[in-house]
Amino acid sequence: MTQVLTDSSAVRYYDEGAASGTDKRYPTINLVRLEHRHFGHKPGRLLEYAFGSGCNMIHLLECGHTVDALDTSAHANRRVAEKLAKRPDIADKATLHFLEEGATRLMFEDETFDYVNCMSVLSLLGSAEGVDALLAELCRVLKPGGKIIADINGPESVFSTFGIDQGDDVYLFGGNGDTGDTFPCYCPEKPEDFVGLMENHFVTDNVGFTGHHIFDYVEQEFIVCAHRASADGN
Repeated sequence: MTQVLTDSSAVRYYDEGAASGTDKRYPTINLVRLEHRHFGHKPGRLLEYAFGSGCNMIHLLECGHTVDALDTSAHANRRVAEKLAKRPDIADKATLHFLEEGATRLMFEDETFDYVNCMSVLSLLGSAEGVDALLAELCRVLKPGGKIIADINGPESVFSTFGIDQGDDVYLFGGNGDTGDTFPCYCPEKPEDFVGLMENHFVTDNVGFTGHHIFDYVEQEFIVCAHRASADGN
């Protein structure tokens, strides 16, 4: 059976949040740092996977990248299109794409992008197999030698802390609003587990983590900077 690239319950959960007005004003600080450190602040064609509020995408546009930004939320697509309409200085370098539920393949040709940014989304695939399937697609559309930044929630993240342990590093999380949907989140116990999935497709350049716990908000993410191997295998 072909692995799909989305979880329908997670899509509904976050689409409902976008419809209710949930928003962010600033890019992720890790991206701000790593765009400079890993991407070298050298503009190229970039895939922003799961753009959400659009803050990371806008930062990448401001860094000079030409961005194809993709999300499964129709409400997020509309809201970010409105934000871009207010930024004519960067809007012409952005293309928004909608990923249909049940998709098994990205809509891009092989070896399209110089860079991929994939942050705050991989856990929502719900299993190691789901994460591996998406990483395979991201590798396919990345050029040889192209670079990727990816992260995943760890065992002390909001999903695992407030979710129900299902075994195999999967936690059942959610139950908001009118839908009451819960959805599985894959939160590997160790960074090495995430590195192993990444190295099925990429060459690791650096591994790190970030986290904080303030009031009732808990965050823990493992971060991998990597690249697709070139023709010589490096």
